[in-house]
Amino acid sequence: MDYKNIKFRAWHKEQKKMFEVLVLDMNSGEVFLDGFTVETQYKGETQQEPMWISVDEVELMMYIGQQDKNGKDIYEGDIVSTTILEDYTIYTQICEIDTYIATSIDTESYGGPDMSVVYTDIEIIGNKYENPELV
Repeated sequence: MDYKNIKFRAWHKEQKKMFEVLVLDMNSGEVFLDGFTVETQYKGETQQEPMWISVDEVELMMYIGQQDKNGKDIYEGDIVSTTILEDYTIYTQICEIDTYIATSIDTESYGGPDMSVVYTDIEIIGNKYENPELV
């Protein structure tokens, strides 16, 4: 995990849309999302304004510190396709990124010295919010 590059994205539950988190205020429990606006009335005119919202309105996903084979940042909740080499057999696996899998990808192997599993060619194919059919 690249602890110097901590970042989040957020799935807005009501709007059913993914946003980049620009600011996460742990004290107030609010987030400021890139591109998230609300309609307001000012002097009789409708305007779109950026707004802080409660973290309860979103599902936060943390960047795991790794990128897929195309250079795209991998976040918790992403669905990835990966080639696995296990005991001299190569096969493709589709899995959701969570803390357990993120740790496996981070170390590029899983199972310890007794079990040879190596993850290669990781590619993001969606996420559990926008592509629930992949889960």
